[in-house]
Amino acid sequence: NMQDKTTAGQTDTTNSLYILARYKMEDLGLKPFVAYENSNQNVNNSATADQVLKTSAFQVGLEYYPKSDENFRYHIVYTNSNVDNNSGVAGASSTKQAQQQIIAGMRFKAEMLK
Repeated sequence: NMQDKTTAGQTDTTNSLYILARYKMEDLGLKPFVAYENSNQNVNNSATADQVLKTSAFQVGLEYYPKSDENFRYHIVYTNSNVDNNSGVAGASSTKQAQQQIIAGMRFKAEMLK
């Protein structure tokens, strides 16, 4: 829970929840995971209007480490997010955005200087 002030005499608030669960299958070099985020942000733009931004997202993924060395891995992730933005202005409609992605890639970490 975070509070901030953007308009004199008004308070902005943010409430967020983030959960990440991983499981390590060491003998196969696999690490499946799932993540979830839920966030509500209330921004006071003026004395009468509050902008409300709601975000809900989850990820399901799998990381593969070809060797027990964790400096190199492949990964594939499915993401789904929904954002609801209500401007708080009378007569204005809220906007909703839904996004789904599949992301595949690799990561390599190395130390150049020792």
